[in-house]
Amino acid sequence: MAGIYVITLFVAAWLLFGIQPMVGRLLLPKLGGSPAVWNTCLVFFQGMLLLGYLYGHVMPKWLGVRRHAVVHFLLLAGVFFTLPTVLRGGDPPDESPALWLLGALVISVGLPFFALATTSPLLQKWYAVRRGRDPYFLSVASNAGSLALLLAYPLLIEPQFDLPEQADLWRWGYLGFVILAGLCVSMVRSGPPVEPNPTPATETPQTGGPAWRWVALAFIPSSLLSGVTNSITTDVAPIPLLWVVPLALYLLTFIIAFAPIRLPMKFFGRLAVLGTITLSLALLAGATEPLGLVLAIHLGGFFSMAMLCHARLSLERPAADDLTRYYLLMSLGGVLGGAFNALVAPVLFHRLGVAEYPLMIVAACLVRPAEWKHLQWRWNDLLAPLILGVIVAGAVLLGQTAAVTSQFQSFGESTGIPGEMLKTGALFGLPLIICYFFVDRPVRFALGIGAVMLAGAFHDGAQGKAMLIERNFLGVVKITTSTDGEFTKMVHGNTVHGQQRNAARPKWIASYLLPVASPSPMHEATTVALLEDRWDDRHQPLTYYHPNGPVGSVFRQLVSGWKRPRRIGAVGLGTGALASYARANETWTFFELDPAVEKLARDERYFTYLKNSKAAKQDVVLGDARLKLMDEPDGSFDLLVLDAFSSDSIPLHLLTMEAFELYERKLAPNGIILMHLSNRYLDLPPMVAKIGATLSPPMVVRLDDDSGLKDRDKEDGKFASVWVIVARTDADFGPLQKPISGWTPAPVTKARAWTDRRTNLMDVLRRGSED
Repeated sequence: MAGIYVITLFVAAWLLFGIQPMVGRLLLPKLGGSPAVWNTCLVFFQGMLLLGYLYGHVMPKWLGVRRHAVVHFLLLAGVFFTLPTVLRGGDPPDESPALWLLGALVISVGLPFFALATTSPLLQKWYAVRRGRDPYFLSVASNAGSLALLLAYPLLIEPQFDLPEQADLWRWGYLGFVILAGLCVSMVRSGPPVEPNPTPATETPQTGGPAWRWVALAFIPSSLLSGVTNSITTDVAPIPLLWVVPLALYLLTFIIAFAPIRLPMKFFGRLAVLGTITLSLALLAGATEPLGLVLAIHLGGFFSMAMLCHARLSLERPAADDLTRYYLLMSLGGVLGGAFNALVAPVLFHRLGVAEYPLMIVAACLVRPAEWKHLQWRWNDLLAPLILGVIVAGAVLLGQTAAVTSQFQSFGESTGIPGEMLKTGALFGLPLIICYFFVDRPVRFALGIGAVMLAGAFHDGAQGKAMLIERNFLGVVKITTSTDGEFTKMVHGNTVHGQQRNAARPKWIASYLLPVASPSPMHEATTVALLEDRWDDRHQPLTYYHPNGPVGSVFRQLVSGWKRPRRIGAVGLGTGALASYARANETWTFFELDPAVEKLARDERYFTYLKNSKAAKQDVVLGDARLKLMDEPDGSFDLLVLDAFSSDSIPLHLLTMEAFELYERKLAPNGIILMHLSNRYLDLPPMVAKIGATLSPPMVVRLDDDSGLKDRDKEDGKFASVWVIVARTDADFGPLQKPISGWTPAPVTKARAWTDRRTNLMDVLRRGSED
């Protein structure tokens, strides 16, 4: 009999996890890729899950388990006739679409999601009533189903089936679930109820634990999940699909914690200590290399802390007659943990950056098991961490002076160990070792880790000293100065979104005037531009937009030949460096998703590209680019620049056939599209070429891979970059058709062209170890 329950729970969890990515993909063309959309979806899904658990707690008490089982089966069967899953609700309003989105989600997937959300606690309750045995092992099947779908969707389902096919498969999967649920109902009603065993079969719980502790033990790992995912995908490595790994580990900890085995709590406690110390050191050092080791530290630390919390949660589970309340409160903790990171932290830590991740690391330290005498409060539990934090803060400030830095560099040269590594070890490694001696007292250990983390806020990161931190629901944007003080940068994670030189250099240094020193025609062109006072060195566009790169060649060789008034659109503002190329006969429109980016790009304390632009008119339109472009007149842009594809979470809805059909409609006769496709882990130009070749009529795509940089380029603030240009005909490329221009036909992938119905990141994932 248990086998039917196991299979039913597995299928229900598979379907519950499977409906979420489908809905997300359906929403993209209508609402774009704004995180506000995803946050609203998250609130909906977590809220419906909590509502399902509340239903599972209240209804059996009201109707009785056996009577309610029949009622519930009728609910499940009725939901089948509302399928397949399609997005209903019409088109969203221009202003405040959040309420429309919630309404559309309720109408479209509210019933099936709610029905599936009730499954896990109810079936465990039915099993306990029918067999009188510990039902908690059944949650292993539920989490295993979620884990299986999590791995299968990006690897098997999405590559093989488009959205309508996925919806049909999901519908027939739901029918199978209803049949399985019917078998469970028949077994519940086939015999008299059995008095449930008051204690779980695997191990006696610790009196069940107070309700607030169940909430807290679920809250901490839920928040940590968001924290570690954000950290590794922005600060460490923007690798596509990397977010899957922390979620898989999160589900795995549930599977282990509720498996019918004896849990080694002391081992989990020691593992969490090791994970906490190594993870704290990696965070304080801002480590990103070696990549494999740094990812292992983050993921291993997260696993150890989540495992500790879920193991304690499992050991404090109540007898089966209180099962539904237990799951309800556990669900509440998970919802609050996710909401804290997604909704509260961006407001609470607006000027601090991502503070919730280290905060939850400290909180996880507090739930370590310990003897009662070590849990009793002593003043040293506060005093020792306070003294340690003050000492570390002073050492960090002293360590940033030129004299101390020079000493570490000299010592590093004599020992063969990088000076920065030696300094990090001295500043943070030694204090964390001291924290280890606090380990027997959880409060002292947690506060010690927190004190060292807080002192680490005075340390300059790898991108230089932070001048300003701006955070909202879209993420954290920092303004930093380089270590030599030469550049001001706009940074998100470990990605530089633009920089500007802080002071002009002498032209003979800046432009390498001697002809014999010019390594290419590009450098000679820079010299000409400087001599013409097109811009001084301080206002020269840098990074991916450098005049010696692909962007410079497009504006110099093609756009400069356009005589009549022109209109140029740019998706992605950054520091506004592209505005340096504007001429007096041009109108420029930037499309930017993040209002914080516009605010900082206009702040003349940091960047002056927009201020010094020579454009006749210059606007910034906030919002999702695809949605905002729909409002523009057809045939209005002579040049459309798209720069939104350098991170791991590329906006897929901007790289589909339907998106390119929109771009083509917005182009003026002979207009072109310029796309920045630099990405360490995705090879995007072949897919763009495939889309161009598949359009009707087809468009032509040319590529300039400007990856090979010389030391002189790097000193001049230039970054390696990959760009493509897309046009209706070869003639529209003008002089860029010539081989000497550096633009060559782009290779075409053999994979299917992406559409709104089907995209697959595996089609473009780099197979090598390219950077």
